[in-house]
Amino acid sequence: MKALRQELILVGTVHRAPKGYESLIKVLYAERPEVITVEVSPYGLRFRKKKRELLEKDGLPLGLKAYLEIPYEYKAAKDYGVDQGIPVIPIDLCWYSKRFLRDLKELFINYVEGSVSSFLEQYRIALLCWDDPILARVFLKHLDPKREKALAKRVFSIFVRLEKRLMHIGGWTHMLPLPETLFGLLRPLNPKRILLLPEGER
Repeated sequence: MKALRQELILVGTVHRAPKGYESLIKVLYAERPEVITVEVSPYGLRFRKKKRELLEKDGLPLGLKAYLEIPYEYKAAKDYGVDQGIPVIPIDLCWYSKRFLRDLKELFINYVEGSVSSFLEQYRIALLCWDDPILARVFLKHLDPKREKALAKRVFSIFVRLEKRLMHIGGWTHMLPLPETLFGLLRPLNPKRILLLPEGER
């Protein structure tokens, strides 16, 4: 693959969004990254692979199944990476994934409380906050500064070490224009930011 100039690209996504894979794969081929990092942990991938049999159970809510599926962000990145022969690196913190995935009961509660709201509503909020720090501050809740710093440090380390066109794919809240977010911490690198929107709404 022809070498491109070094650049950092941050793609903000709505997790578990329908058709997210299709939207992301188009962005990948349009931007042509040479290395990809994804907001998923090695532990999270192992956990989901081990629990794959649960996806076959009758009566499991579709929203809960979405939590147990391999994230579309990783699927799209991996498919592009295999096709282009480039590395795809899961960089999220294993301790964070363990806390999130350790109890399927908690996942069910999250499903009932959170995933009933439409994905289009999440996109609407993301669009409102994307370039507005004041609104971003209002809507951004439960930000973990320790996690943001760790993710930013890992992306920065890979970017500097490999000196390639790097794309990081993660949740849109990490890309909001605030000093303590992943985007804010990586801003000195002048990254390109892309909000992944549903098909037909770009």
